[in-house]
Amino acid sequence: MKTFSRIIFLLLLTITIAGQEIEQFRYWNNGVGIANRWVIGNMPESEIVEVKKRWDEIGESLKTTTNPFAGTYFQSGNRGYYLRWSPEKGFVYVYYYEYFVLDASFGKIVIEDSVIEFIPEREMTYSRSNYSLKTPLSWVPAFKGKYFVKKEAVKSFGDFYAGFGEFNGFPRKWNCDCGPFAERADKNVDYDKNAAYILPDKYSSAILKPISGRIATVGKKYLSWRPVSENSGELASVTPVTLNVGQTRGVKAGLMFFLEPDFEGLHQIIKVLRIGKRSSSAIVIREIDENKNENYPDWNDNSIKPRRIRYPQIQVGSRVTTRSVDSL
Repeated sequence: MKTFSRIIFLLLLTITIAGQEIEQFRYWNNGVGIANRWVIGNMPESEIVEVKKRWDEIGESLKTTTNPFAGTYFQSGNRGYYLRWSPEKGFVYVYYYEYFVLDASFGKIVIEDSVIEFIPEREMTYSRSNYSLKTPLSWVPAFKGKYFVKKEAVKSFGDFYAGFGEFNGFPRKWNCDCGPFAERADKNVDYDKNAAYILPDKYSSAILKPISGRIATVGKKYLSWRPVSENSGELASVTPVTLNVGQTRGVKAGLMFFLEPDFEGLHQIIKVLRIGKRSSSAIVIREIDENKNENYPDWNDNSIKPRRIRYPQIQVGSRVTTRSVDSL
């Protein structure tokens, strides 16, 4: 999809709109992230100039601000948003689709009791029959400043942190080509990475603890077709296991665990089938190759064809968790 988006962007350099080339002021290299080249939509030129100016001014203020959470954040995906803010220079909020800026807003900042309030001076006006864009006004820093969360989504962030709700098995069961929350985009930023909190104190009740346990028994593996609900209709390796956590710890049938240290869960997951008070019957589902061997693809070497990595043996005592903090 990224390749397709780049092709579309390059085509925009040569096509015309209503018989005219795209005005140069509508192009914007914002200097951050993956989608760092944008074409801005129907905003007037004076407002586009102001958006760019404020974006750069905030960027300069981030070099000297003492607020540990001020910065540039973005929600990734084909459709999402970027925002940049500092107490000294206010905010800019940009909503995009692929490489197109649909609309943007900017304004001032007020910080009240750990909540960052956006006060728009220019609000977005983009509207279609099924939705219209408005600037989210209240934000909360989360997980040592790595995330910037809309205040109404704080409870959802608690699920994300612990691996519950729609985030159980994340990203395996995440039905969205996007990030769930705005994530810090600044590189080598100097902020307090050792901060003790997950959310500000006033939202501490939203923080949930992941369920962690260990494998108590390991059965004999077999091959089985994974249903679509398990992320694929492909043949997979399945190993029955018993976990030492059950109903008293909040485990429910269908709950998914990660087998550490494989945190990302795209190619391996544990699914609980039956629960007791203090133990659970589950299965470890693993991807296999064309020779039916237990291994998974590694795309990190930038090759056209990924190398395959063999899974470690499933052992009694191996740790399992609904969410490892190290994976955030």
